[in-house]
Amino acid sequence: MSGSSEMTLACSSICVTTIAELRVLTAPDPDIVYYVKDTGQEGHFTFDAADTVSADNMGTILVSTSGDRFKRSFVAGVVHVKWFGAKGDGTTDDTASIQAAMDSIPHGGTVFFAEGTYRTTSRLIVRCSNITLSGNGNRNIQTPITLFDSKVPATLHADHTGDCVWLSHTNPINGFKASGLTFATGGSGRLKAKRCFGFDLGGSGQFSRDILCEKISVQGFETAFDLYASSASSGSEASMGVIRIIQSSTMHNNWIAKTSFGHWNSFIYELNEGGQNGYSEPGQGGIHIEGHNVSICHNVLEGQRDPIKVSNSYRGLVIKNNYFEANVGNACIEVWGSRGPFDIGENFYYGTMTSHRVYLFATAPGRCSDPYWPQHTNKMDFTTGMVMSERLLNNSVSITYSRSDCLQPAFIDPPAYQSVSATVSYNHASRTPVHETGLLSRTGVTSGTGIVTDLRNIQIDAGKWVVVCWTLKQNSTPAEPYLNIRLNDNGMSAQQIEDFNVYGYGDAFRNGQWATITAAIKAGQSASNAMLYYYPFGISPASGLEFEYFSPVVYTVDDVNDIRPYFPLQTYRTLTSAPEYGVWRTGEQILNRSPAGGGYVGWVCTEGGKAHTASIGTLTLGSNQITGLTNISAWMVGDEIKGQGIPAAAKITAVNPGLGALSIDAAATASGSISLFDAMFKPFGGVTN
Repeated sequence: MSGSSEMTLACSSICVTTIAELRVLTAPDPDIVYYVKDTGQEGHFTFDAADTVSADNMGTILVSTSGDRFKRSFVAGVVHVKWFGAKGDGTTDDTASIQAAMDSIPHGGTVFFAEGTYRTTSRLIVRCSNITLSGNGNRNIQTPITLFDSKVPATLHADHTGDCVWLSHTNPINGFKASGLTFATGGSGRLKAKRCFGFDLGGSGQFSRDILCEKISVQGFETAFDLYASSASSGSEASMGVIRIIQSSTMHNNWIAKTSFGHWNSFIYELNEGGQNGYSEPGQGGIHIEGHNVSICHNVLEGQRDPIKVSNSYRGLVIKNNYFEANVGNACIEVWGSRGPFDIGENFYYGTMTSHRVYLFATAPGRCSDPYWPQHTNKMDFTTGMVMSERLLNNSVSITYSRSDCLQPAFIDPPAYQSVSATVSYNHASRTPVHETGLLSRTGVTSGTGIVTDLRNIQIDAGKWVVVCWTLKQNSTPAEPYLNIRLNDNGMSAQQIEDFNVYGYGDAFRNGQWATITAAIKAGQSASNAMLYYYPFGISPASGLEFEYFSPVVYTVDDVNDIRPYFPLQTYRTLTSAPEYGVWRTGEQILNRSPAGGGYVGWVCTEGGKAHTASIGTLTLGSNQITGLTNISAWMVGDEIKGQGIPAAAKITAVNPGLGALSIDAAATASGSISLFDAMFKPFGGVTN
């Protein structure tokens, strides 16, 4: 045999004895091998005359009353808990024996549990790296009624209220592994442990990694895997990782995994079965963690509350190829605050009783191939429900719906909008063209609250979804837009009010990028109007922030699955007469909204400038002001301005009607009287009778 007490038995005499007899032996012989016959502790020992300091650990080193050291011959790095006195009978307190076995291999190794139930009355502490707790079991699912009465593979039964296995980042716990064991707590006349595996970030420690739990069963705990802090946390990291939970079973716990403090810096949960975890108690559930590099794939999750909930994941979230059956709560998959990238789906749902299959809150960017309920999601592929009813969004819930998408051709008058066209409400008072496109937008600069208001007098039936599609572009550092929808607003109050803060917008959209924000509420009562308050840069922004936007589209639908981001191209590129507002460039065109025989298809700009405006003032070389200006009320901050002596593409930065003065963002290149150009238009494309 080889090991910590390596020897050749064939060259020695063998003496059969007991541990009790060995401890009182007064004259040991170094040439004799002592075979201990105690049940469960059988093994060969030799006397080490040179060792006078090693402590008695009850299993591999025995110290006699005379101070002699006897050392067990065993395979290096593998110890059996029964060597240290553990009985595994389900009644004896085996805590000290198991702890002694774990402490006997300070450089790492395997602690083996033979078949039996090992009762513990306090936590088992992992004190060194590369410790493996291993059993002979391969049974992953236990029958709860007979767990403590049936003959089962090796089981650790925690008969106390703490952690079954305690892993603190103050100890070197890298490389911990549990395999082939059942962990259980509770039962008739027994205490219930709080955690099966307690990963404690309290105190000063280092980042811990490489933790593996495979082919184990965990049952009856408050939490199977809990990341928490028993005291104030300090050290290099308030996190742990990588943890891998593979081919295991978690049944009848309040949670499968939970992050009570800190976060996992890689959490992998694959090829497992979980059931009846937190089913009956709201607030409990399955996997509720914060973490990065999270992979939850190829699992069976049945009959539990809120099976998967991951929050504040900033990289590498994958949830796919899972089977969900008969779950309850808010959602089978819930993701909060993920900054991406993430990949959700494809998953399979059967008999689901959750409000949502997938619920996403403040996420961007990522991919979800399953139909999902968005709450302030950014830059997500739009996924519609399939024919199978299990994959449709739940139309009976009344929570709000909101998303923001890059403006794209799919939003422009597709067939999906035919069913809602009769309910669409527009505000046609756009001010200026988006150059080179022929579309009409509004421009603005924040001042004070930065609010834009818009009242729509439309009939809204109770139970209808009221959908607002608002397309905007921030021309300053991106910030989070804010939208408020009020139904039956009378100027003082409203019967229904909902707020939409587009969380994470600045992380998803760059300066100058068009976005379509889609927000929807379900009308609790009938209403005759919808009042919109929109803040392009959020509430109370800094002054001087430039933005462009298209007047929002409002429409109603019966079914949340019919909600679509909508950009009515035809509306934004038509007028009923030649433009009377906006700064235009030569060659730009606008179409006639209602062409008729004898009329025209549209109008083309033949002389660039501000439409329907003729203003005369005084310009001074090197100055950024125009004074004594006539018709000043026609000009607005942000307007592009043209005239002799004004640099190209100059914009207005301030308007002072009292002084008849404008400030521009460039210095004049000439002095004298100036005429600001009035844009000229001519009709084109005659329509025959």
